[in-house]
Amino acid sequence: MAPHTLGLVVQPLSHEFGWSRTQITAVITLGALIAIPFSPVVGALFDRFGTRYLALPGIVLAGLGCAGISLANGSTTQWFILWGFFWIAESSIKVIIWTAAVMAAFNAARSMALSITLCGVAFSSVVVPPLMRLLVDNIGWREGYVILAAIWSVPTFLLCYFFLGESRGRQKSVEVKIADAHEPLAAGELPGMTMKEAARSLALWRVGISTSIMMAIASCFIVHIVPLITEMGVNRSDAALLASLYGIAGVVGKLVTGWMMERIDGGLIGALTNAATAIALIFLLDPFRTEMVIVAALIIVGYSNGTKLQICVYLTGSLAGLRNYGKIFGTISSAIALASGLGVLLGGMIYDSFGSYQAMVIAFIPASLLAAALIFRINTSR
Repeated sequence: MAPHTLGLVVQPLSHEFGWSRTQITAVITLGALIAIPFSPVVGALFDRFGTRYLALPGIVLAGLGCAGISLANGSTTQWFILWGFFWIAESSIKVIIWTAAVMAAFNAARSMALSITLCGVAFSSVVVPPLMRLLVDNIGWREGYVILAAIWSVPTFLLCYFFLGESRGRQKSVEVKIADAHEPLAAGELPGMTMKEAARSLALWRVGISTSIMMAIASCFIVHIVPLITEMGVNRSDAALLASLYGIAGVVGKLVTGWMMERIDGGLIGALTNAATAIALIFLLDPFRTEMVIVAALIIVGYSNGTKLQICVYLTGSLAGLRNYGKIFGTISSAIALASGLGVLLGGMIYDSFGSYQAMVIAFIPASLLAAALIFRINTSR
C-alpha cells in the first residue's frame, strides 16, 4: 500500500520540508534499484523453499517499514534510508510469491486464478487514495502511515499464517500430470525452460521489454495521478476519488483480461490492451479535455495499466513453464522494477522542468504503442 500514498503526501511534504517532487518520489527509483539484485534472489529462494517461509517474515518487516516512514524528519538521507528498509523487506512479498503459489496450484483456469490474485494489487489503488487523503487531512501524514501499516500487515499476517500452505509438492504433482509425453522428465523435475533457454528466448525478451514499458507508465500514474488530475482543474477531493476509480478499472481489467487470455490469443489481447492506453492518453491532452473525457480516459488507462502484471505473468508462465519460474520471473521482475522506478522519476523530473505533466502524457503515447507491438500475436507454445 505504501507506494500508493506518495501522490497524497507530495504537497504536505513539500510544504513541511521544502522538498521538490523529484526528491519525494525518487524513493520509487530507490525501490527499483533495490529490486534489481533482490528479485532474482527471491525467485531462487522460492524455487528452493516455497511461499510460506518468505511471506510470513516479509509481512512483519514490510509492516514495520511502512510505519517507519512516519519518522521522516526533513533529512533526505533519512527519507531514503526509511524507504530503503521498506523496499528490502517488501522484496520478499512481491508478486512472484503469490503468483507462483497460484500457478503451482492451478492448471485449468490458471489465467483467471492469477487475475483474481492480482486484483489485490489493484485493490490498493482503489482503497489507498481516499483513505490516505482522509488520514492526511484529519490527523496528519505521519499518523496515516502508521495506521496504514496496521490495517495492512495485521490481517495479512493472520490470513497467511492460518491459510497459506506450501505449494512445491502440489506444483510437482500438477505439472508432472501435464508434462509433454514426448519430453520425459527426470524424477522430480518440473517441465519448462532452463535458464539458458530462457536467456535465448526472443519471446521472453519481448514480454519483459513490453511489460517494463507499461510498468513505467503505470507506476508514474500511481504516484502522480492525484497531482496530474489536480493540474487539469479537478479539486483535490475529487482527484482522490478519481484515483480510486482508476484503481477499480484496474481490477475490472485484470478479471476481464484473465478470462479472455485463456479463450483468445494471449498476445493479441495484451497488445490491444496496451494500445488502448495510447488512445486514452491522447484525450488527456489540452485540446480534447472535458470533465467527462478525463473520467473516461482515466478509466481506460486504469483498465489497461491494471492488466500489466496479469499479461506478464500469464505469458511468462506459458512460455517458460515452472521448472525455473521463480528465477526467470525474478529476473524479468528486476527489469520491470528498474522501469517502474525510472518512470516515476521521469514524471517528477518532467514536472519540475516544465511545470506541467503534458510532456509526460505525450511521451507515453508512442511508448504504449511500442509495448503493444512487442507482444502482438506472440507465440506462447513451447
